[in-house]
Order: sequence, then structure tokens, then C-alpha cells
Amino acid sequence: QEQIIVFDSNIIKITSKAKRKRGISWAEKSNRLAQQVGRAREAERGAIGELCQP
Repeated sequence: QEQIIVFDSNIIKITSKAKRKRGISWAEKSNRLAQQVGRAREAERGAIGELCQP
């Protein structure tokens, strides 16, 4: 278990370095993607809702 924890902390260090280099963090990108997917789903729901209404 200790080895896994050390391995994880190393990954976190590597990813945090990569985030600083890129400017836009991976978290921001994933948030944007989630928002886009959310909008697409809302649009789908709206279309389905219109079809279901008499």
C-alpha cells in the first residue's frame, strides 16, 4: 500500500508540473467538456420533450 501511495504522489507531482506548463489546466479542460456535454444533453432533452408533447 505504501508503494502505491508514493506512486500516486509522483503522478500528482508530474501532472501538476504539466498543468503549469500548459497554462490551461486539465481540470479546466474537463470542466469545459462537461459543460459542452451537458448542453448537448439539454438540447436532446428539449427535442425529445417537443416530440413527446401532443
